[in-house]
Amino acid sequence: MRHAICGILTLIAVAACGGSGGDGGTAPPGTSSPPPPPEPPTAISETPNVLLIIADDYGVDLSAQYPYTDDAPDTPTLDDLAINGVVFDNFWTTPSCASTRAALITGKYGIHSEVNGTPGTLNPTHETIQSYLQNYPETEGYASAVFGKWHIGNSPDHPATVGITHFAGMENNVGDYYDWTLTVNGARQSSTTYNTTHITDLTIDWIGTQNSPWFVWLAYAAPHGPAHLPPANLHNRNLSGTDTNISNNRRDYILASIEAMDSEIGRLLDSLPAEERDNTLVIFMGDNGSSAYVIDRNVFPRQHSKNSMYEGGLRAPLVVSGSGVTRIGEREDALVNVTDLFSTIASVSGNNVTDIYDSVSFASALTDSNFAGREHLFIRYTDANLDGLAVRDAGFKILEENGDAQEMYDMATDLAENFNLLPGDATTEAKRAALQQVADDIENGGGSGGPGSSNLCRLRRVVHLIGH
Repeated sequence: MRHAICGILTLIAVAACGGSGGDGGTAPPGTSSPPPPPEPPTAISETPNVLLIIADDYGVDLSAQYPYTDDAPDTPTLDDLAINGVVFDNFWTTPSCASTRAALITGKYGIHSEVNGTPGTLNPTHETIQSYLQNYPETEGYASAVFGKWHIGNSPDHPATVGITHFAGMENNVGDYYDWTLTVNGARQSSTTYNTTHITDLTIDWIGTQNSPWFVWLAYAAPHGPAHLPPANLHNRNLSGTDTNISNNRRDYILASIEAMDSEIGRLLDSLPAEERDNTLVIFMGDNGSSAYVIDRNVFPRQHSKNSMYEGGLRAPLVVSGSGVTRIGEREDALVNVTDLFSTIASVSGNNVTDIYDSVSFASALTDSNFAGREHLFIRYTDANLDGLAVRDAGFKILEENGDAQEMYDMATDLAENFNLLPGDATTEAKRAALQQVADDIENGGGSGGPGSSNLCRLRRVVHLIGH
């Protein structure tokens, strides 16, 4: 049976059973000693470390963990996470960098976080997941830090204004992976160390100094352009690195940068002592779909890439593995939105909230194969280049861009969105109207689009806040 709507996930440590039922004394002479009891199962920690890794411009057509492309990178580290965890097949981000990051860190759609496109600056009035973990007794012991690309603020000290106690990374995009500006807690300095490597070094160094549970958001610039040749020891591709070769073979170089990122993620995980690694939940995700110049056109049309409301722009990888994950090597087809990272991280960190803002926790999907997920996914996106809307349920999706006629697609049979169902018959129109009503309700403040939008769950959120 699917989990109850808004049910609270509780992580219970598994206690070892003791002895053989006797008094624990020495066996009588002439009798054999009873066999020793089996080793107890590993307990699920109530305070796991959380490592959230986000890759930039990393769509499902660039991922070896999804069955879409025949031109995938060699990513043994990510393969291992997938084999030992859960791969989510219906995960939506926003179609570009800043709005996804704001949605993740606030648990709010762009229409509520005020970062509804790229570029965007997050207003300090919005609660972030980092500050949330510090505001409640259950999770206030967590240390937190952000490494890598920020892109939701316009000053070197902006991360500190929204609850980030330690930031080391790039304020915006990287123009040159071998010559870039590093900002550490408001102070800028130059770096000529390969960006993916340097950001990993900083993460390893910080984690090594922690003596309490920690939450790290590691935001790689890779594989976002510029396309480049990574250090040879980090990838397995035979590439010349000349400007002409890069220009003519951009996808090959983007795949090389993914392989380099995978190598550095492996180095980071290997740097953790075994006990700490076992107590770490690893969440890996892309921030939006692949760029038009590298998208696999055998999977998605070029115009359905990043900065579009099509699946090639919204659908991204999400792989979760490690502490507390008991579904091993499984795939999950429930609907998950990028906003849901907020409540999920809060939940696994000890605060049992399952519905907050526009965020619906998927923590129970890590242990329950009957996880129901959301009823709908919703994205409203607006910047200088795109004014778009997308809404879907388990079967169908509507979208619109820049005032053009609305389109509708069957998600079960038409991932590439080649066959527009509109205009359609009465049944099709009824489905379209129902999805439009979901969008209208969300935009008018009527819910999040998930099971957590009920009045009961909102009441539980109020009670939770009053209790603290």
